[in-house]
Amino acid sequence: MLYQIQEETKHELKQFHILVHEDRFQVHLTAMQCGKDWNVLLIGGEKHHVGAIALGVPGYIDEDRSRPTVSVSSLCVTGHKDDELARMAAEELGKNLAARVVVVVGIHLDKATPKEISSICNAAMTCCKKLEEQIDLTKVGA
Repeated sequence: MLYQIQEETKHELKQFHILVHEDRFQVHLTAMQCGKDWNVLLIGGEKHHVGAIALGVPGYIDEDRSRPTVSVSSLCVTGHKDDELARMAAEELGKNLAARVVVVVGIHLDKATPKEISSICNAAMTCCKKLEEQIDLTKVGA
């Protein structure tokens, strides 16, 4: 698995671009910080599209700060299967960034095998982890 990270700041908007390359596909993550919140786009495969969106909102169970949680809501385009990955990414990023996160997912690979689908999901979650790491590095340098 190869990956590439690019960070840029334009007009005081911080953006990250992360690319993970596997055998037959690539997954691209683009993230833009909106105040404390994040917009994240995960696309890849052969046909980029909007297949599903998810909103992750961090909070606490019964207002107990020792019990963090993330509430996730999602919408999926009829016939698409991107919603599970959108929910996973929104939960992961919402929890670890302690921010509201909107994740849009559109990844398509023709005739993908179950192993390739698993690899695509792993690559997308690797993108999310790399984003979290890069944000932590940026905070340290701030």
